[in-house]
Amino acid sequence: MLTYVETYNVGAGSWQSLYYDVVKGELTEEITDTTKEEMPVKTKIFKMKKEKYLFENSSLDGVMEASYKIVNNN
Repeated sequence: MLTYVETYNVGAGSWQSLYYDVVKGELTEEITDTTKEEMPVKTKIFKMKKEKYLFENSSLDGVMEASYKIVNNN
């Protein structure tokens, strides 16, 4: 059973990390501003529906696609 997923994306000017605790139904987004010397981090927590993902019936792409939709719509 899938319980946790983490992604890390790097681009010009920022880093983005997503931490999805499937069991708690909690998605945490951290964005680091790399254009500033102190590299401040902004954190947002999104509540998601608690899900049960069995490996034989699930796709990690599908799980993360749902996570990105939540982040992009807020």
